[in-house]
Amino acid sequence: MQLCALFERVSGSMKLKGQYEDKKRIKRQAEEKHAEEAEQRSALAKRKGAIKAQKEEAEKYQQCQKEQVGTVLSSLNFCCA
Repeated sequence: MQLCALFERVSGSMKLKGQYEDKKRIKRQAEEKHAEEAEQRSALAKRKGAIKAQKEEAEKYQQCQKEQVGTVLSSLNFCCA
């Protein structure tokens, strides 16, 4: 360990240690922010898919209602004709 410290002192890397730690902290924060944003995008995509499925289900239900009304009206016309 003493050899490592001596090498760092001789090479001048100790002067850059503070900058290195700052850059490392900034990188970690950027990675955390990126992970949070990716999670938010994923959640939004899931929500969008769920909304799309609900819309399709509602449209299918409305189409079934229209068909049912048409069938009832046809039956009434047949019975009354």
